[in-house]
Amino acid sequence: MPRRLTPYILTMRPLDIARPWVAGFLLSLSTMADGAVVIHEIHYNSPGSPDVEWVELYNSGPSSQALSGWSLLDENDGNLPCPLSGTLAAGAYLIVAGDAVQFTAAYPGAGPINPVTFGAGFALGNTTDAVRLFTPGGTLVDSVQYSDSAPWPTSADGAGPSLELINPLLDNALAASWAAGVNGGTPGTQNSVHVEDTPPSISEVTRNIALPGATDSVIVTARVVDDSALAAVELQIDEGAGYVSRPMRDDGLSGDGAPGDDRFGAAIEPRADGTILRYRVQAEDDLGQTTLAPPGPQPPYYAYKVGHRPTPLRINEIVAANQFGLTDEFGDADDWIEIRNPGPDPAVLTGLFVTNDLNNPLRLSFTALTLPAGGRILVWADEEPGEGPLHAPFRLARESGEVGLFDSIDHGNTRIDALTYGPQETDRSFGYSPEDSLSPEYLIFPTPYTTNDVAGYRSDVCINEFLAASSVGAQDWIELHNRGTATADISGWHLSDEVTTTTLYTFPASTLIPPGGKLSVDQTTLGFGLDANGSEVLLLTAPGGLVGRDYIDYGPQANDVSQGRFTDGTPNWHQFSPSSRDLSNACSAGIPSFPAVTAARFDAPHALGWNALADATRYDVVVGDLEALRISGGDFTGSLSDCAENDSEDTRSWLPAVPTPGQAFFYVVRAANAQCRFGTWDSGAASQVGSRDMEIGSAPGRCP
Repeated sequence: MPRRLTPYILTMRPLDIARPWVAGFLLSLSTMADGAVVIHEIHYNSPGSPDVEWVELYNSGPSSQALSGWSLLDENDGNLPCPLSGTLAAGAYLIVAGDAVQFTAAYPGAGPINPVTFGAGFALGNTTDAVRLFTPGGTLVDSVQYSDSAPWPTSADGAGPSLELINPLLDNALAASWAAGVNGGTPGTQNSVHVEDTPPSISEVTRNIALPGATDSVIVTARVVDDSALAAVELQIDEGAGYVSRPMRDDGLSGDGAPGDDRFGAAIEPRADGTILRYRVQAEDDLGQTTLAPPGPQPPYYAYKVGHRPTPLRINEIVAANQFGLTDEFGDADDWIEIRNPGPDPAVLTGLFVTNDLNNPLRLSFTALTLPAGGRILVWADEEPGEGPLHAPFRLARESGEVGLFDSIDHGNTRIDALTYGPQETDRSFGYSPEDSLSPEYLIFPTPYTTNDVAGYRSDVCINEFLAASSVGAQDWIELHNRGTATADISGWHLSDEVTTTTLYTFPASTLIPPGGKLSVDQTTLGFGLDANGSEVLLLTAPGGLVGRDYIDYGPQANDVSQGRFTDGTPNWHQFSPSSRDLSNACSAGIPSFPAVTAARFDAPHALGWNALADATRYDVVVGDLEALRISGGDFTGSLSDCAENDSEDTRSWLPAVPTPGQAFFYVVRAANAQCRFGTWDSGAASQVGSRDMEIGSAPGRCP
């Protein structure tokens, strides 16, 4: 039987008094069963002005549904929901308009229209947003997180069509369930793209190892659903002689997770280093309809190269609000992205991708491009790809966004580097300073084509430490630090954990921080707690919340372990246990003592391996000239030539250097802990024994 698949689970933290539309916890489980009221059509960006936004609901069940007390809300919990009313008959539609007057003028005679318009602050984003449907008790019954980029239909972003659900029984959380219909959409009537039976839908295709080695088996999984029944799901593999199929199973025994959860899995056996393995997933339903993933127009396959290591590149700096700054070759002051090659060797960028959407890496592909050692290029985010190979088909949002650099498809299309950012100031930049630091900063001025180290920080006041996972009864908190030389007045500044609502907390009048001083605020004062899973950010903004002063995109947090800058005010972040709230950040507690790394070996040609050390979370590999080491009598300072691998979490390192006749290399492996980056040749109690430690630590080729 046709069915609406997959239960939706919504778990939220306690809501504060600034969100009065629902009280207490929202912790619910609602099954999307047959007959559910579903989000059926979304018009989030109409052409021209005004922007006539609306959402269509449809009742696909056999009985009517009373909507009194129900509501619609976008992705921002801080916005007011749109209350619904009336009764939706079986097979009937309801239009929920952002502005009923504008909608009636644009669509005379269309309806019925929900009598209550959207609540204050509710507007659908033109890049990405969510539409969520709640019952009176706060239960989430449907949710669609759409995007203006593939695999979502891109023409729905201002070109005229709306997003139309192909069939109301499909899982509308999947992009494959939607299509762009006729211009203007079909409010109040059957969608123009409606079909009674649809081919299978394939999504969430993943492999368990991003960059497999020669001894790794790879598990490929995919989520596959159909509105009737599936006949077969296959993994098709090509090593250069054509595709060979093998079955994928949802049996709980094929690396697919739990049996019957719509996830199918199959294994790919180990292959030799250098093998390029291409694969795709095909599903067929009981009517003989088939679907392939991935779809075009990009190369219709996923791939990886066994033993491949990505080129070490960095997204070094961005400008997302360029008005009077650097111009491109056509004289346009467009936004830009700087990419830097920090390595000692030229980097081939051909086939690599740059994107403004980390879920859609295939936005701009480089062609015939090599970046010299230490070199930099600018990509113009101007939505004008016809102007040249370094002009992207996208822009950067001033309010907040993300930028990613991804490897070529045949090399696995894995993420090489990425950054997210908060609100940007006109003609300022956001980047790494110093350039080998761990987190980007708001900079005083842009530094295109040159080092960021000369720019300086835009804000003397910064987020210095925070605790996001506190024990029961304890408080989350955020600490600020004034790294400047004058007293800072932050009256009217804001703290938030959401880029879409930057003014959750406002510092009161006469809030001063002396030079070198600190100020911390706990969650009771803030009115919000921090997400320990790392799905939020920390954002410090100037009065009004539109200009960023500091922005931290943090990851998962351990219980009662804080994270902060070490040393105070610098852009290198570490974990602290115990925490150092309102004190200078220190890294003396809990540092493991490492012995020397053992069993260094070549597991395969040019693939260095070693035994893991307890408590080590990172490894570095430095390479040097063996003849120079011999001539110097064992002086590592002048013998090291390169940091071959920095901050790797793996105990394998693929090293591209191949000695020429008469040449010989040596390698030294460093173990380190993420807390304070303390490693085997640092000074102190955790160093190795011997004078060579200080030599390696001061060598030009050392790892940062």
